[in-house]
Amino acid sequence: MKNIALYELMSRRTRLPYRGKIMLMAFVGTHVPLIALIAYVAMQTAQGWSSFLTILGVALLATLLGTFATILVLDHLLRPVINTAQALRDYRARRALPDLPVAHTDDAGRLMADAQHMITSLDKSLLRLETIDEATGLLNRDGLQRALAADTGTGFAIMSLRLLDASRIGGSYNQDVMHGVMSVLADRLGLVAPNPALLARVADDRFALAVAMDVTGADVWEGATNQAMRIVANIASDILQGDLTIQPTLVAGVALIEATGDVGAGLDDAIAASGEASAADRIVQHSEQARAKAQKRFALEQELRGAIAKDEFVLHFQPVMDTQLGRVSGAEALIRWNHPDRGMIPPGLFILMAEEAGLIDQIGLWVMRDACRQAAAWEGDIRVAINLSARQFLDKDLDAHVAAALSESGLSPDRLELELTETVAMVDHDHSRSTLTKLRDQGLKLAIDDFGTGYASMSSLRKLPFNKLKIDREFVSDVDRLPQSQAICSAMIALGRGLGMEVLAEGTETSAEVDFLRAGGCSLFQGFHFARPVASADLATTIAALDQRNPDYRMAG
Repeated sequence: MKNIALYELMSRRTRLPYRGKIMLMAFVGTHVPLIALIAYVAMQTAQGWSSFLTILGVALLATLLGTFATILVLDHLLRPVINTAQALRDYRARRALPDLPVAHTDDAGRLMADAQHMITSLDKSLLRLETIDEATGLLNRDGLQRALAADTGTGFAIMSLRLLDASRIGGSYNQDVMHGVMSVLADRLGLVAPNPALLARVADDRFALAVAMDVTGADVWEGATNQAMRIVANIASDILQGDLTIQPTLVAGVALIEATGDVGAGLDDAIAASGEASAADRIVQHSEQARAKAQKRFALEQELRGAIAKDEFVLHFQPVMDTQLGRVSGAEALIRWNHPDRGMIPPGLFILMAEEAGLIDQIGLWVMRDACRQAAAWEGDIRVAINLSARQFLDKDLDAHVAAALSESGLSPDRLELELTETVAMVDHDHSRSTLTKLRDQGLKLAIDDFGTGYASMSSLRKLPFNKLKIDREFVSDVDRLPQSQAICSAMIALGRGLGMEVLAEGTETSAEVDFLRAGGCSLFQGFHFARPVASADLATTIAALDQRNPDYRMAG
């Protein structure tokens, strides 16, 4: 900063406070020359030493009195600077708002006014950041708790609304899409919520709604639950985000806060209840059992964080039967968590948790490496298939990770198949085409998984280099007797074959399902009718047993 050289010099030479520096320079600059002048005049005019000392003493006394008056005035004139500095320190240390005058127009007055306006504006901005969710404009959790705490003497019904699709949307697309979805839901919530009510976004995937009411009434739980059901039903219609149509699935947890109750605990109760809600059980009332279940889930998440380091994950493999060749042509790698206390935990109980905790990248990379390592030891040309998460597919280093896994294991690229859900493949067409082309050029096989459950357009699918189309089990189940499923599966088989893809039916459990689909042109099957997922040590035996059975594929269930 310019023009502070003298100040820096004095700061290095003396430890005087700023006020002391000003007063010292005022004294030296004014009174030292004056005293010297008085001494000179006294020496010239005095008749003797007595006269000289008298003149000098009177002059010094007058000078000291003038100095005192000057220092007193300077002290008061410096008060604006000192008070402004103290106000800034108090705000930084205790966030105490100052009360500096703003009406003065000289330099010191403008300093105080600018500081007052700046601190007030800063405090408002900080308060907004602390209490408002920027994406939706609603209160955040802290803001809701402050508002509830300020409304003393009133009980509340708290409803926590959770978007079940949040992790899938966030992983498949990006935060802009996620925030856009939550913003639309916030607007809808504002239209259907009771008036008055406090609305807040208390987490990335959750809203909270607080309605003042007498919580001691006999029917209060039923009333709050019915209100939550009505709100969920009214805001859960399709949401458009650009070319994407999202069908939100919402659930809710309900808790009550008495007039003298703990606001934070009540909000936690509602959030915990919403965490236990599901598509099958949309509204959950808070209970000690719900809280205990939420705590158990949190503890499991903490254990999940150490599972990779402790080598607790294992892979099971489910064979893929090629009925045209009459033998097993591949196997899909399916992760399991071999928990030291809880035993074998299926992926449905921890994959979503891993996505929410940001662990899915590590887990996905482990699956890729271990699947390649194990498949390299298999006899013959059996292919291993692994699922890519949305985050894995969007990773710019995916092709490098695949190349490293193949190199480390020695597995031939044409024996590795990567499966990608339809929804993930449609996130970014340019990225999908570029990434899939790189993987195909490495020699890998590519499959589009769960086909029919996402948002793929025929035009986009035609441009992506997939080798295989997997029909989701939702359409395969009971296909032999459901006309609608028959029409859908027949269309998918025709589409896949027309695009030069192999077609695989997932989740086949009966010979009747296999017969119908095989007659329609599908030759690859995966499901319990042929084999359940098995541990790596049992895979060779399972494959041998399947291959030795009747080549017309009709195995016993």
